[in-house]
Amino acid sequence: MCNRYSQTKRERDLVTRLGTLSLSLEPRFNIAPTNVVTVALVQDNRLGAKPMAWSFSRTDGGIITNCKSETAATKPFFKHSWNHRRCIIPADGFYEWKQEGSRKQPYRFVLNSEEPFWFAGLWQPVKGNEIQTENEFVMLTKAANADVAFIHNRMPLLLRPDEIERWLLIDPIEWVP
Repeated sequence: MCNRYSQTKRERDLVTRLGTLSLSLEPRFNIAPTNVVTVALVQDNRLGAKPMAWSFSRTDGGIITNCKSETAATKPFFKHSWNHRRCIIPADGFYEWKQEGSRKQPYRFVLNSEEPFWFAGLWQPVKGNEIQTENEFVMLTKAANADVAFIHNRMPLLLRPDEIERWLLIDPIEWVP
């Protein structure tokens, strides 16, 4: 489930009541788990950005890259991040693979407008692993829409522009993805 995505724009701007964020980004067509990328989050009540590794480290040495949005608030592994550490991830496409005979065919999904978008994510401080950042993130997922369901039953949770502030501010109103 969505273990690759793209962010091919060099510049991304986000204007919110929390401030304006202008990002200079390295265009990348194949962002994979454990890669370090820039994500946006709220720091000291202002919009900010930090480099983070894409994966939560598990105590058994494994990693988790995605988290079901429907259960994240109640799962012990994600609950603290759900309540206190939300982020958004800049992107303009994501990949899913469809088994076709003996091989898997990748499909890249983009908006019809080809505009960039933001994924909902959770972050946490790094705990003793060897990645080169202080923090790591996971991407939230939801049930696939009709455009994606022919390949996979899940997809990343893309935020509409009017949902970004509410997501980042950890709105006390129950979040329904």
